[in-house]
Amino acid sequence: MQINTQNSLVLFGKQMCSDKLQFGFKAQSSCSHAIYTLRTVIDHHTRSSSTATVCALDISKAFDRVDHFALLRLLIKRQLTRNFISILLDWFTKCYACVRWGAVYSYSFHIISGVRQGGLLSPILFAIYMDPLIDRLRGCGLRCRLLDEFYGCLLYADDIILLAHSLNAMRIMLDICDDFAVDFDIKFNSSKSMVMRIGPRFDVTCTPLSLSGCELKFVTSVKYLGVCLIAGKCFRCNVEHVKMKFYRVFNAIYSTRKPS
Repeated sequence: MQINTQNSLVLFGKQMCSDKLQFGFKAQSSCSHAIYTLRTVIDHHTRSSSTATVCALDISKAFDRVDHFALLRLLIKRQLTRNFISILLDWFTKCYACVRWGAVYSYSFHIISGVRQGGLLSPILFAIYMDPLIDRLRGCGLRCRLLDEFYGCLLYADDIILLAHSLNAMRIMLDICDDFAVDFDIKFNSSKSMVMRIGPRFDVTCTPLSLSGCELKFVTSVKYLGVCLIAGKCFRCNVEHVKMKFYRVFNAIYSTRKPS
């Protein structure tokens, strides 16, 4: 059975909307909106002489680990029609793949998790799958707020940034992420996840933070959505890698120019 993505979004657009803190794969939403929100929240903390703790989380094979039945339960809670749920269930139960080695193919096997890479509906389904994490973080009652709105986490698909006003608050948020990982079969990659601090006490030695049983590294820079953030007393970005890329492209073009 085929799913017409455009018709699905027209008919069930409201039920398939993700949280406003999820900036990925939405109309009138982009990386620049996520970076602007991140900067606004950090500036709000530093102006009040607080030090913001920023944690960038990495999910291993995020789209491939989506549990089909957990996703269907979330869609049922959104009161999507029975026919649409049945089509998705039929779609998931008929997902098969095989391995090719040269000219030889293996036996086909059933794919029991994940959403199809490159599918038009896949990013929307993944955003819905990550909404419970945002709800849990918002419901923990921590004080990372701006205009009485919670901004303790920012997501762009599987790129996650946690923001907290203290290390203890960040520790609580990481525990919530651990519980979410168990409940939804998500695996956080602790070796690629890192912590950074921005504010007056950014260079103070801090007690370790852990995720999935592993200690996270405190770093002086974090790359998020192509922007390199630098630890310091205020929000700053490192644009050296952008300059180097520009120079490389310019030199490549200039070297191919024909002499007059």
